Amino acid sequence: MICRSFRRAGTFLLALALLAQPAATQGRTVEPSATEKESEKELEAGQEEKIFKRDGELMADAKSPRRRRMGGDINPVTIPNPWILVPDTYQVGSRPFHLFLLGYIKLDGLHDFQANGLGPGFPTHFLSSQIPPRGSPAAANKGRSGFTVNSSRLQIAGSTPTDLGKVQILFDFNFDANLSGRPAFLVRQFYLDVGQLRFGKAWTTFINVDAIPETLDYEGANSLPEVRQGLIRWTQPLGIGRLASIPLVKDLSLVFAAEQADSQLTLAPGIQPRNRFPDFMMNLEWQRGNSSVWLAGLYRRLEASGRDLEVAGNAWGIQLTGNLEFDPAPYFQFGFIYGVGVSSYVQDTSYLDLDGMVTASGQLKLFPIMAAWVGVQHWWRSDLRSTVSYGYVRVSDDALQATPGDPDGIYKTSNYVSANLIYSPIAPLDIGIEYLFGNRINNNGSSGYDNRVQVSLILHFGSGPQARSGSSLIDRLLGRE
Repeated sequence: MICRSFRRAGTFLLALALLAQPAATQGRTVEPSATEKESEKELEAGQEEKIFKRDGELMADAKSPRRRRMGGDINPVTIPNPWILVPDTYQVGSRPFHLFLLGYIKLDGLHDFQANGLGPGFPTHFLSSQIPPRGSPAAANKGRSGFTVNSSRLQIAGSTPTDLGKVQILFDFNFDANLSGRPAFLVRQFYLDVGQLRFGKAWTTFINVDAIPETLDYEGANSLPEVRQGLIRWTQPLGIGRLASIPLVKDLSLVFAAEQADSQLTLAPGIQPRNRFPDFMMNLEWQRGNSSVWLAGLYRRLEASGRDLEVAGNAWGIQLTGNLEFDPAPYFQFGFIYGVGVSSYVQDTSYLDLDGMVTASGQLKLFPIMAAWVGVQHWWRSDLRSTVSYGYVRVSDDALQATPGDPDGIYKTSNYVSANLIYSPIAPLDIGIEYLFGNRINNNGSSGYDNRVQVSLILHFGSGPQARSGSSLIDRLLGRE
């Protein structure tokens, strides 16, 4: 069943691609309208070159921004041309409508030398928090291998100018909703932008996507705040009017958001969490060229009730993240998070119910958490790059003790290391190999670790300004463009 589904999807994509070629290969030329020419001028001037700039290039994995460093004498950052599938600009009345269909097909081959995951199924996600302690029954599940295409992605986006500003919509999905490795449809993002307003499901405002190091591993570093949830967000550039002439202020923005997030508390039977209020966030963001630094704050109200008990507490978090490019030095990415009651926002501790607990005396105790990561990317040449990253997480959850149902202890600390080498022999294709190491230490001192090797083959496809070319599909595949 699964194979047939992927075969049909592949046939559909290939047919769509071939249908898109005649206009280019037969030499037909369509004269753009005056409105389209004006839109082209804006693109050339660098105004809104990326229709969803804050989430990175649409053709890139938002968890692994793809960057092309070509040297000082050439444009330092370029994006490889994917296959073009559909026309990217339509005329609807007097208004241009831009359609983007972008994504990639990704095959991952994985091998764990030790144990990763608590069940018999092969875990395609590399989560340090899922590494079992040595000596436990789950630690016997070692030396396992597997393949997956679940992280392959498709993004469909559209935009058009209006009197209220640019209106744009994004639908982003893959098949990686199931931790066991079985394909399961996952809506990653689905949102609408109207000028500076965004609402829908999107990356949390508490994450700087540009600060995420590139990994072949789908999950990435253990400390990343990789959460996508329902939200409403307003972005206010500060460099407007006379302030635009001030060098520092012109690159600053303030972002305000309310997001719907579930509290993750350790509770006794009969007590349930209550989520009566959204989480509130505010960011101060500096963006210049390909570099950015963000200072973010988060406030949430956590509550629980049941068995004649009602408790509540104030949770908060702060974050400093950034990505810095100093040509010709390597590309540098970093992040630091500290907070109380915000473990559900961190990659490794999400869904472990470590925001806090209700104690035997009926008090709500929220757990402090610290998370940090760093990544360095180096381009050996224009078609060969490497990224090394490290992540660290620590939760102060000493109030939680192992129980008969969980004798191996409660999560306390974890480390994550990745190092990869990615080769792009032709524009749409990436071939990579990556080494991963992770370990978990519990609050009772028990620990476990895993080493993984991953090999990935990624074929990009898409439409839009970066995909315009007179080359045929075969020319692109063979690198003859």
